[in-house]
Amino acid sequence: MGIKVLPLMALTSVVSVIGLAASPAIGQIDPEILREGAGARRDAVTAMELKPLDRDVWATFAQWTNGDPVTETDTIGKVVVFYTWSSFLNSSLQPMSALSRLAKEHGDDLVVIGVHHPEGWDDAEAKATRRRAAFPIAHDASGRFRELMKVDQDPDLYIVDRAGQLRYADGATSSVMGAVEKLIAESAGDAASTEERMAAASAKEAIANRRTRLLRQELELSELREVTFPTPSEEAYKDAKWPRMWTPDKLQDARSGRLTNREKDKPRTISLPPDEKWKPRAPEGLDGRLRLIYFMTVEQGAASGDWGAFYDEVIGASPNMRARLQAHDLLRIHDLSLDNHIRIHFPDHVI
Repeated sequence: MGIKVLPLMALTSVVSVIGLAASPAIGQIDPEILREGAGARRDAVTAMELKPLDRDVWATFAQWTNGDPVTETDTIGKVVVFYTWSSFLNSSLQPMSALSRLAKEHGDDLVVIGVHHPEGWDDAEAKATRRRAAFPIAHDASGRFRELMKVDQDPDLYIVDRAGQLRYADGATSSVMGAVEKLIAESAGDAASTEERMAAASAKEAIANRRTRLLRQELELSELREVTFPTPSEEAYKDAKWPRMWTPDKLQDARSGRLTNREKDKPRTISLPPDEKWKPRAPEGLDGRLRLIYFMTVEQGAASGDWGAFYDEVIGASPNMRARLQAHDLLRIHDLSLDNHIRIHFPDHVI
């Protein structure tokens, strides 16, 4: 097995192979708050977000236990968590402790409602007591709540913001604490303007992306300009704080404490291949530039080890390769230029 330095390649065009693209997902508010589910059902519950909570929800609760009944009026200006669970399904009981802690900690700003499955109601109070649930439990006797909220499997969590909007539909249990704290930190006015803030942020991002695309279209990697760079002195190299770079044997010595600090910090010199080993040519104008080098392993029998042939066939975009890609509508060519980048980042540099 041999180690080779992969040549630095300057391209005047970029050839990209395009695979099958996935269907675009419906956008979500606050993507850092994880949701559950996938496919058409996930898209359907996502579409419910940032909409006022369906008022018919409040008529679905036939009975209450573990606390006083909660009305729509009781929740005005507060964050509300609807938590679906079943007394006969132990996995659905897991969020109960965390929700109880949140209910105690944010009692003036948060309302937690446990919504029990149509079946197993007779055991609901005992299970809630045993788990020391600190919030009231409602019985979804007809299953209407689950129908309205598109519940698929207990436990499901639905969180409503201070403006009465369903903010997170079927949120992940692991994200409930972050979701609740985020919404409690908002005012009702901030919550009501969420969609407007999202639109403004989206417009700003679109402008930034458009600017980036324009720069990329004009990027020409084959025409890198010279950069004025004073060569550091030997003393500067000696005083530099070099990162630790160890070979496997030295690493073993380092772990055992047999290396001195001087040995640990000693820089390693990398010799570049001679000019004839580069494709399509040896790089020029390296002074003042960061050099990123990939080391790749070529195994005997797994490949010919002829990187020149690999370059000519794939990276070099040979006519034969381009024709084959074009035949399958997989060829994309983007002309690039670097001048705009230089003007932005090196305004004093003469092009």
